[in-house]
Amino acid sequence: MRLQILSSILFISILSFHACKVMDTAPDPEMVLISPIESLSDDELRMHMDGDAVFNRSFTREDGVGPVFIATTCRSCHFNGGKGHPFNEIVRFGEWNTEGKFDEMLDKSGPQLQYRSIDGYPAEEVPEAADGVVHLNPPALAGLGFLEALSEEDILSWEDVDDTDGDGISGRAPYVYPPHYALDHTFILDEPLVNADGTMLGRFGKKSFSVNLFQQAARALNEDLGMTTSAENHDPFNWKATPEQIEEGDGVPNPEISDAMLDQLTFFLRSCAPPPRRNANSPAVLEGEAIFAEIGCVKCHRPSFTTAKSRIDALSEKLVFPYSDMLLHDMGDGLDDGYTEGDAQTFEWRTPPLWGLGLAEESQGGTGYYMHDGRATTLYDAIQAHGGEAASIKGNFNALEQTDQQYLIEFLRSL
Repeated sequence: MRLQILSSILFISILSFHACKVMDTAPDPEMVLISPIESLSDDELRMHMDGDAVFNRSFTREDGVGPVFIATTCRSCHFNGGKGHPFNEIVRFGEWNTEGKFDEMLDKSGPQLQYRSIDGYPAEEVPEAADGVVHLNPPALAGLGFLEALSEEDILSWEDVDDTDGDGISGRAPYVYPPHYALDHTFILDEPLVNADGTMLGRFGKKSFSVNLFQQAARALNEDLGMTTSAENHDPFNWKATPEQIEEGDGVPNPEISDAMLDQLTFFLRSCAPPPRRNANSPAVLEGEAIFAEIGCVKCHRPSFTTAKSRIDALSEKLVFPYSDMLLHDMGDGLDDGYTEGDAQTFEWRTPPLWGLGLAEESQGGTGYYMHDGRATTLYDAIQAHGGEAASIKGNFNALEQTDQQYLIEFLRSL
């Protein structure tokens, strides 16, 4: 049975992006963006494949898509599980009130723009009053379960809010108030996670708004596809639609996604293996890795963690190399879009994991789009976009000889 399932995975994974047809040869394992963790049990592998089917399913209006939405399938924003393209960007917005508080504009269909709609229903536009607007590229999915399995204590060990060591880096843990449904048997770690004030450590999203992959999956189904679940049991809407249109919604009773399908999708996200390395032992890559550490990139892009003991054996106590500290950092005025989530400041962003960076182009049509909004189309430009706490590290990079800069970029492309 396991062999049959693995054969199905291989068949699915050999789709060509450019030709959009099945090739007659297996893909290079070093270029496969996502695959199941090898150590999954047979039952877990079946659950992964069930979740993969949900991920690849094209939902219809009859299924409950809408009434406003961005896409009708998860894969359209995460082609083959990779980083999304600006064509499928996510736009989030809000308004700063006179008291300096950020309003997600829920009464104006915020905080996310759904720019497509079902027939006869108006698509949304960003309200004129919104003065905090951010454009986000969908993230890659490989290795997410390992990030959920990181010990909170281990993440916090890198926190240095007041920069006590004087190195200019003052990463801090993001704490958010989770929705009630995220607390119901949806965690894979046994350690206590809820603080006395009801906040929890954020782990997922550009500003670490989601506390676990269950919340991330439910939220994406609702905000991106307009599909409701028992967790997010409300249709997105356009506030400019007529009261009758808003009342009718998409015309499909909620919830539109079963609990079983939501669990399957969540397990799929948890059970995707980390992206493969390429050319890790080449002299240029090894030299670039040493330079990456020497100029200080590792102060935020922490190379490795060992995961905590997890309820999923395949994620438990494993050494992984995400190249992220999972903390929020001040990235400077250039990356300040005036938008925030949770307790993050407008200029703060979670350190994005770098694993899979060298495969980004594979999912983005041949051109890489880097940073949170895809503003940089080369890794050199992505480095130049760093500011705030990273300004001195960028200065160290710019002071390198051109050959050494290229070595560092070759290392990044190997991840």
